[in-house]
Amino acid sequence: MPLKLLCFFFFGLLYLTLPGQIPPEEQLADEYFNEGEYEKALQIYLKLFKNKEETRLIFKISNTYSALNQFPELHIFLDKTIKKSANEPLFIALKALAYLQEKKENEALNLWNTLLQKLNKEEDFLKIGNFLFKNRQLEWSEKFYLQGRKTLKSNSLFASELYENYAALGNYYQATLELMTLLCEKNIQPDIIKGKIAVLTNEKSADDIEKALLQSVNKYKDNLLVLDVLFDFYVQSENYDEAFAQIKQIDRILQDGNNRIFQYAKTLQNNQKYEQSNQVLDYILNRPQKSIFYLQALQEKAINYEHLIFENKPIDLQKIRKAIQNYDELIQNYGKQSQTFDAIYRKANLCIFYLNDLNTALNDLENIENLPTLPLNQKSKVKLLIGDIFLLQNETAKAELKYNEVEKTNKDAQIGALAKFKQAMLFYYRGDFDMAKAFFKILKDNTSNDIANDAIDMFLLIQDNTGLDSTTEALSRFAKAQLLIYQKQYTSALSELDSLQLKFPNHPLKDDIIWQKSQIAYNQNDIDKTLFFLDQILNHHSPGVYSDDALFLKAEIYDFLLKDPQKAMDFYLQLITDYPGSIYKVNARKRIRVLRGDKNQ
Repeated sequence: MPLKLLCFFFFGLLYLTLPGQIPPEEQLADEYFNEGEYEKALQIYLKLFKNKEETRLIFKISNTYSALNQFPELHIFLDKTIKKSANEPLFIALKALAYLQEKKENEALNLWNTLLQKLNKEEDFLKIGNFLFKNRQLEWSEKFYLQGRKTLKSNSLFASELYENYAALGNYYQATLELMTLLCEKNIQPDIIKGKIAVLTNEKSADDIEKALLQSVNKYKDNLLVLDVLFDFYVQSENYDEAFAQIKQIDRILQDGNNRIFQYAKTLQNNQKYEQSNQVLDYILNRPQKSIFYLQALQEKAINYEHLIFENKPIDLQKIRKAIQNYDELIQNYGKQSQTFDAIYRKANLCIFYLNDLNTALNDLENIENLPTLPLNQKSKVKLLIGDIFLLQNETAKAELKYNEVEKTNKDAQIGALAKFKQAMLFYYRGDFDMAKAFFKILKDNTSNDIANDAIDMFLLIQDNTGLDSTTEALSRFAKAQLLIYQKQYTSALSELDSLQLKFPNHPLKDDIIWQKSQIAYNQNDIDKTLFFLDQILNHHSPGVYSDDALFLKAEIYDFLLKDPQKAMDFYLQLITDYPGSIYKVNARKRIRVLRGDKNQ
């Protein structure tokens, strides 16, 4: 942006006048200026200024002289203005900028140097510093702020302005030091400081920011705010070892029973850093004096172990049993109570959906279902899981009772919506498509619940396959096959799907049938057959509902099972390119980074 426009832009902000307060003649001059008719604009500005010497007109006149390259006239005008307004240093700064535009740098520097020694008021240092900053004279704005500190004997003055100045200069070390001044001496909220550091941080700036933060830790001894900012910086930079060192130091100072240590472990867990989370939890578990978070740490460590199992495919059932053993040990030591709810609930999930040990899970869940100390949300989760067990045992009436109970006691909660969805699925499995569709419609129209997208999919499936003819036989048989798959009765499900495919070879459900067959083959660990069905979808039913699902599963098979990283990467890249809106896009990018060996995954 040309210097003259920078000046005009800045002073337009500094002396902002609402359009209704600007006289009509001045508005006309502004229009002339904006249209490039500078001579007409200047005549009006000078006429108005002669009648009333308003500050904003000085900047408009100066800007117009600059636009006309009439610098001798501009200097005469500014000299008169400076003489009349001896206490306003901004006009001297404006004259210096005019010299710069004329490429008379020495004259500009002489004016600024003179001004630098002359000022003695905080407001003047701030005014000139801001003026120079806005006009991108960053080295000089820095000098005015620093001279202001020196003259006024304050090392914290203009910290906010200097932070902005140093950040614009790319001096991240000094910018961070100014942020620490704002934190420790100006009492700016830590979250604001953390946010500004996060904006500053990148590969080039990280080392300088860390150096400044460490220097600030030494300067402000045992200041928890500085330690907390340094900790947050390390977390954001994924330098977990250093973050752990800082949080331990904070913990020693606070002596809050390892609360922050535990919260850090949870943060790592939420960010899928399970091994690092376990290292932090071990610090709590190995303390000489048992922490108040001991039980929670023990439980979260077991959960981390479970998460680590699911990071690899196929799922190792022996490791699942080991995870259940971890939960069992915890439950045996602390009993079946609300404090061990997560362990009991997660163990039940593993027993139900991975080991098909329904009786063990049902026994555990029924033991805690009616605990008086169990909160409603946890009690409802237990009831839903018991309902799932009944459905797997084909006791649909019992399942419906559980789902209905949860839905009625949680009408406005997410878990209530989930219970309603499960009720709708029961109607669907039974072939009562009108009732199922009505339930799904209610759920899909309430976009605030987490199950809305699944409800939309089911609503459309029913709608698309019940209006074609007078019979719903195909959809009824397909729903029956889906229930059999859910119940892990794969042989019966496959027989139903084969029969359905034979009787209705051109039915719109044909791609749904192939997808369900691919899932059966995958669950039976028949990789060749799985790939065969996936290729049928990709080659004959794309683009379609299951295209991105099929492509992502194919990529995972080559990634985890066939150990062919190049082919896996090709399929992940194809998914990102062909299906940019896919829900698998984030995971595909993550796996690409891993396969490429990127450091920051």
